[in-house]
Amino acid sequence: MESNWLWVWTTWKSLVRKISIFIALFLPMPCLADGYAEIYGYTKNGLTIVIFEDGRATSDIAIWRDNVQIAFYRDEPCSMTRSASEAVLTCAGSGRSPMAGAKYLEKNIKGGCPNPEHTYSCISGCSKGSAAPRTLERFYWEC
Repeated sequence: MESNWLWVWTTWKSLVRKISIFIALFLPMPCLADGYAEIYGYTKNGLTIVIFEDGRATSDIAIWRDNVQIAFYRDEPCSMTRSASEAVLTCAGSGRSPMAGAKYLEKNIKGGCPNPEHTYSCISGCSKGSAAPRTLERFYWEC
């Protein structure tokens, strides 16, 4: 009788272990969906501007020079508006970053990695005296 109990116990323990492994591996999968990739732009004076746009009404913006972050602007009023025919990235003039007042029109690029997925051309706010880049690029989330 004891051998049957031992067999039941080890079988049950093995089944619980297999279920636990299954849950640990496959339950978090919805959390691994694609996210938003950053938008990059380069200024005439050698700065790299990175926009962390993720569908919110505000975006975070980082300014880099020679692989060193020199400024970070949290919750800047930059957002993407999409319609059936176009997408526009707009940064309100009330912002503190060099992107303040700039507006960009998105263009989809056909191709694949490692080329950009989208390019953005400035349609206003990127005049000669502005620090905002004339063009921006968004690469694929994963290559």
